[in-house]
Amino acid sequence: MNFKYLGPHREVTEEEILEEPSKSSLNSKIEDTKVLSLPRFLPFKMSSEPTFQLFTSLRYDPLLLQSPQNIQSWPLSSPSPCPFYILPYHRDRLLHAAHRFNWPNAIFAISGPSGFQNLLDTLTKNIDTNSATPLRVRVVLNYEGTLTTESAPVPPVPLSNLFPGRLPPPESVNAQIPLHTHLFKTTSRDMYTSARERAQIPTFSSPIEALLISSKNEEIMEGTLTTPFLYRDGKWVTPSENSGGQIGTTRRWGLKNGICEQATIPLSSLTEGEECWISNGVRGFTWGKIQLLP
Repeated sequence: MNFKYLGPHREVTEEEILEEPSKSSLNSKIEDTKVLSLPRFLPFKMSSEPTFQLFTSLRYDPLLLQSPQNIQSWPLSSPSPCPFYILPYHRDRLLHAAHRFNWPNAIFAISGPSGFQNLLDTLTKNIDTNSATPLRVRVVLNYEGTLTTESAPVPPVPLSNLFPGRLPPPESVNAQIPLHTHLFKTTSRDMYTSARERAQIPTFSSPIEALLISSKNEEIMEGTLTTPFLYRDGKWVTPSENSGGQIGTTRRWGLKNGICEQATIPLSSLTEGEECWISNGVRGFTWGKIQLLP
């Protein structure tokens, strides 16, 4: 896995919303909503119906039916095996964004247990859950609260890539590990597309990723399609929330499960050929190496 470094970027974050609002409560202040572990932000006030949609990309994989870890933090009272990778985290990501942009219908559509069930029902209706082929599933939520999906095949990965107990430190990873990176949350993504074009990354399946750098302080923010993890002071770290990158689903999972810690990662600290990991909600966790470009 090679990396190229580009910037600047905007801040997009995610919070875990626990309450299921009523229609009448959706115009109340966001401060009245119960929030866990992630920072609050005042909602945007939109003067007209938006021209973009919200989305998250997740993995469908029948292998996940064998994983008890995949239904941890399940918001329904009777969790059953699920083929969609860390689905509660993806619901939280969409819900936070809907609150951030102050979209009442979208908030109502996916809030609480009934909203999560709505998301799960949409996925099971639109995705062939009898298929043995893993898929990248893009879930789109519009301003009116309508959920749609689109999907495409992706290569298989072992469960250990999706739920690693730890990230091996540098120089301990088998050199034969394949560098698979089919890495794909509004639909307005010109900045990410532009970054990949400038880095001359031809396709989403290319084994190259570009990291975004803050133009303000030259800190690592995120990858165009991934969360990066660098080894610092004897542990794996990922860019802090204050760096301005997105709070991805696998990033949250890694922090919650002690895989990594948050830290400021200056661009100047990167070295040619240093080992790293990247992750996202489609491919799980993937090993790579840094390539510094002029």
